[in-house]
Amino acid sequence: MEHQYDILFSISVHHQGYPDSDGIYFTIKPTEECRRQLSRHNMIFKENNKGGLIIIEKAVEKSGEMTPTRPFTAPVDFTFFLDYVDDKLLLKTEPYYGGTFQSAVLGSSTFRCYFDNLNAGLQADTATELSADGEASTEEDICMVYPAKFSIPVSRATKINALPLTLKGKPLEFKPKESASQYIEVELPSGAYEVTLEGGTAVPAERALVYHDLKQTKAMGLVRIFKDSSVDYQLPIAYTITFRQVT
Repeated sequence: MEHQYDILFSISVHHQGYPDSDGIYFTIKPTEECRRQLSRHNMIFKENNKGGLIIIEKAVEKSGEMTPTRPFTAPVDFTFFLDYVDDKLLLKTEPYYGGTFQSAVLGSSTFRCYFDNLNAGLQADTATELSADGEASTEEDICMVYPAKFSIPVSRATKINALPLTLKGKPLEFKPKESASQYIEVELPSGAYEVTLEGGTAVPAERALVYHDLKQTKAMGLVRIFKDSSVDYQLPIAYTITFRQVT
C-alpha cells in the first residue's frame, strides 16, 4: 500500500511590528512528550521561519482515498515551546499589565505566555487565532507558573477548584485535609488550569501553568493543540499567534 504525508495543522507566529518580514523572530519546538505523541501517530514536525508544520502519514487506498495510518482514538495534546530569538523584540511587544512582555517573561520563572485551541467551553477549533481575545496578544495570554505542589492558607480560601484546560476537562477539588488545618495542600499534574478560590478572599479565577520543563528551558511560553477522533484529516488548519506592537 502506498503512503503519503499531508499537513494536519500548522502554527505560525506573527508580530504586528513586522507584518511583511520573512525573518525568524519566534520559534516553535515540540516538548519531549509531544515528540512521543507525534511518533505514536506517525506524525512529523517540520520547523519553518514562522513556526512549524505538523505532518501526518496517510495510507492511499485503491479508491484513491487517503486515511491516517494511526488515527486518533482518544483526545491528544500536542504541546510546543514558544520562544523568541531577540530580547529586543520583547521591548516592542505588549501588553503585560501596562508593561511589555519583556517584563513578564525575560528571566522570570513566575509568568509565561500560554496559547491553545480551546474556547471557554473547552471545545477545540472554534477559532484559528490562538490569542485569548481572538485578535492579538493581551494580558489574558500571560499565566502564572505554579509548582506541582503548593499550599494556600484557609484565610484566602476554604476550597480550591482547578479546571484542567483540556478537551472534556473535569474540575479537581481541594479542601483542607483536617478541620484544624491552616492550609489547603494542592498537587497538580503537568498542564494548564483555571484556578478558582472559594470561601475566602474574593479573587477572580486565573489561569495557571504547571510545567517543570518550562522553567528548565526558560522558553517564553507554551502552545497546546488538542485533537480527538472527530478531527477532519482532509482539512488542514492554520493556527496563528499574533503579538501586538507597543504603541
